[in-house]
Amino acid sequence: MATRADAMAGTAAPAYSISRVIMASAVGTMIEWYDFYIFGSLAAVLSPKFYPSGNDTIALIAYLSTFAVGFVVRPFGALFFGRIGDLVGRKYAFLVTLSIMGGATALIGLLPTYKTAGWFAPVALLAVRWRAGLGWTTSRLPAAPLAAGAPTMAATADRLGKPDAADTVGAPGAAEHG
Repeated sequence: MATRADAMAGTAAPAYSISRVIMASAVGTMIEWYDFYIFGSLAAVLSPKFYPSGNDTIALIAYLSTFAVGFVVRPFGALFFGRIGDLVGRKYAFLVTLSIMGGATALIGLLPTYKTAGWFAPVALLAVRWRAGLGWTTSRLPAAPLAAGAPTMAATADRLGKPDAADTVGAPGAAEHG
């Protein structure tokens, strides 16, 4: 029975140069980190805008907690968009995740302040940072395995439990797979 990797080996994939893949990965990573850098750098300025006034320390801690949400949801975005990259294509996943990051950053500028919207403002900010976190790591995820020369998630999953003869030659227990 042929595996998915065997079936895909016969198809002609577009040849991308490694420098082009690394450049795309670097640009995506730069955009991601720039977004998080700006959001973190403006913590002292933006925290009183989105949280109740009176105790600036509590507002700053709440703002930084909102900042942390982006880091917490990163693995979930990587799992979701990594699979999308395997199924649909890494270029498509890359463009979608960059759009998510850019859209989330633009939405922060459009959010109302606490004075105008009350508790809706910090809840909306939390939702936007959650969305940005989903798209954050995944912007470089589609290009990173290509840059490292690693197989895709699907090709790796197809090989699990199916060692090739080359993988088992000289390995302990190789006769068991024979």
